[in-house]
Amino acid sequence: MEISMSALSHQRPADGRTRRGFWLPASTFCIVYSVFCILLVLGLGCQPKKEKPRGPVLARVGDAVLTIEELGACIPDDLVGSLSLDDKKRMVERWVEEQLLYQEALRRGIDREDQIERLIESSKRDLVVSELLQRLDDDHSPTDDELLQYYNEHQDEFVREDDEVWARHILVATRAEARRIRSRILAGETFEQLLQEQEADPATIDSGDLGYFSRKNAGDDLWNAVTKLRVGVLSKPVKTEFGYHIIEVLDTKGQGSLRAFEKVKADIVGKRSLIKQQENVQSLLKNLKTQTVCEINLNPLEKIHSSPTED
Repeated sequence: MEISMSALSHQRPADGRTRRGFWLPASTFCIVYSVFCILLVLGLGCQPKKEKPRGPVLARVGDAVLTIEELGACIPDDLVGSLSLDDKKRMVERWVEEQLLYQEALRRGIDREDQIERLIESSKRDLVVSELLQRLDDDHSPTDDELLQYYNEHQDEFVREDDEVWARHILVATRAEARRIRSRILAGETFEQLLQEQEADPATIDSGDLGYFSRKNAGDDLWNAVTKLRVGVLSKPVKTEFGYHIIEVLDTKGQGSLRAFEKVKADIVGKRSLIKQQENVQSLLKNLKTQTVCEINLNPLEKIHSSPTED
């Protein structure tokens, strides 16, 4: 099952634990930690300090220390508040391991090798350029009229490639719990009431609006279940590899139909932001080329490629 919607991106951890709120997948933790280590090596953040540390010290390796403020500064903005205490503990533990290896590498002089220096400089350049591009984003927030104009002029971008279903669900660990929830809804309680209650229940694995999705997003078990349901009809417990779902289909759309403006509005904002950023980059490059001497000599490269190769 490969549901990509936000409501099912919060799946049950592999060790079988249920969770409340956001669960950080191992892959996401690895990304965070990779950034953490790159910043450490480049000295751009989370760096070891020999001066008196500011704030509570979480770990120390030789002269290098990691404070709680430095750890927080290394967490990407979009993950602030999402990392659990265990996630942060693992980051601290791996910082210690990374520092031990880093300091050993320094002792062996690896950081002074030509190839390593080039790689460090290249990584630093990439990070700095990436930050520059982020800052080139236009502060202008598009109006609804501008977004609607884009929608009307690019409707081919919003045509459905497959049949889709819009559904919401409550996902729990056991069939008995799923049956209990279904019985309460059939007895008169609303789906919204049960959703709100289940979000506060630690026994609930997941619940919420799945949005529109197709077979390739959902997997066979869930797709076969929703396509058998009529709009507004509550499903019986549906078993998938993640647990037991109670599902309500809210709408269906056929292949080739046009996505509604409100459903793609956020995507249009992202598209326009990217287009505007590219325009700003080209404008900046044009100005920089007039202010800075730039030369390109391709003769040596062409000469190499035009030379006959030996058999």
